Amino acid sequence: MVIKTASPGIVVNEVDLTRGTSDAITTNIGAFVGPFQRGPVDELTLVSTEAEFQRVFGDPTDDNYEYWWTVSNYLEYGGVCYVVRSDDSVGDSSGTFLQTMKNATDEIVTSPSDTPVYVKNYDDFVENYFQTASAPGRFVAHDPGTWANGLAVAVIDHGADFQVSLKGTGIVAQADGTAVADNTAFDNTIAQGVTIGDYVKVSAAAGTATLVIGDKVDAWDGSGSVGVGFIISIDSSNYQILKISGEFAIGSTITSDAATTESAAITASFDQGTYKAYSQDKDLVISAVFVPNTVSVETGVTYGWTASPTPNAKATTGGPADLGDVYIYSVVNEAWVLKYEPAVNDLFTDGTNVYQTQASGDWYTQQIAFGGIPWYRFASRPGTSQNARERGAVNDELNLIVYDATGNFTGTKGNSLENYFGVSKLKGATTQEEIRTITSTFSTIVPLICGLTKHWPLQLED
Repeated sequence: MVIKTASPGIVVNEVDLTRGTSDAITTNIGAFVGPFQRGPVDELTLVSTEAEFQRVFGDPTDDNYEYWWTVSNYLEYGGVCYVVRSDDSVGDSSGTFLQTMKNATDEIVTSPSDTPVYVKNYDDFVENYFQTASAPGRFVAHDPGTWANGLAVAVIDHGADFQVSLKGTGIVAQADGTAVADNTAFDNTIAQGVTIGDYVKVSAAAGTATLVIGDKVDAWDGSGSVGVGFIISIDSSNYQILKISGEFAIGSTITSDAATTESAAITASFDQGTYKAYSQDKDLVISAVFVPNTVSVETGVTYGWTASPTPNAKATTGGPADLGDVYIYSVVNEAWVLKYEPAVNDLFTDGTNVYQTQASGDWYTQQIAFGGIPWYRFASRPGTSQNARERGAVNDELNLIVYDATGNFTGTKGNSLENYFGVSKLKGATTQEEIRTITSTFSTIVPLICGLTKHWPLQLED
């Protein structure tokens, strides 16, 4: 600040003496090339400290210690430098000096005709591997070398809704309802998405029939069967039925003996929803997705439900609710959605046999990330991103953890290295940019293709 004084020609300047030194300007910038343990190949990387150098390019080895300590000593004297990791050889047409560097990946090369995975750096990865048909497996180490051996990736998406334990007794043949040997395994060849439970609820007076839970029944229209199913539960005149084929429509009767005895005519019939196969965890343990029945607001009005439902509003009377079901309004679906969870003695079919439910629980809480630690300890169940919802898609999110499966990388088995939760796998969506962003920031592995997965150990291909 300049201070004006009474004496002409005299100017007083204030000087900040707290800054005793001038800013240093680094002019000693070096460049080194060497066969380092890890790090990007054929790419300039600016490093300023030994710790940074070691983090990016690994520790000194018997093969590179001269190069490594040269860089280390240079940095010790206060310089900064560019470091380039070299190929192990340039290769030649004679086949004498062949490239042997490769990356750890979950897709192990077993055939001599297969090409080992060799990704030099991130640019090489984006240009030649990311989401391409030539991508080796699902994940690959960020750069070549044995350093990534023993790393593993755990991934989970929304998955199934329920994990169901089936009874080993009371199993019957779907064709005729006759008993099947105890502990007969549920068919493990069923494809994901196949219907293993189609539920309908009907109302009919008893008539002349004496129906019990577990009966194989027909929907009878006077001249023959128009639907086949098994009774799951009975509540007064309401019957919950596992539908095998056809329909249990209004006007039909229910019979277990080809109409020798039959109920009165069905007066109400409402679908409840379907179970879709997801996976089989054991002979009598299955995981399933439940697709509940939905009712539009317009149709709900005809049942006496409000025309202006609020989020999570309940409908407990009118229409299917008169048969004991509860519907909740979903803002996401813009419709009334059946609230349903598996109950003891609910029925499932593998297309050959019909099984009773012994117990069930939430699927996600049963899933193990690694080392016996359940996924819910790390993050909540992946769901639907806002971007996906706006495009009419659901359950696009996934959780991903990179961890040290052997302890070779960090010294402690089971160490979590990188976590990414709620990342979208929806191709072409805005949140796909999230995948691209985290791909460029991964320090250990990079995802090639995101999908429904559980665990992938990474190993160096031989």
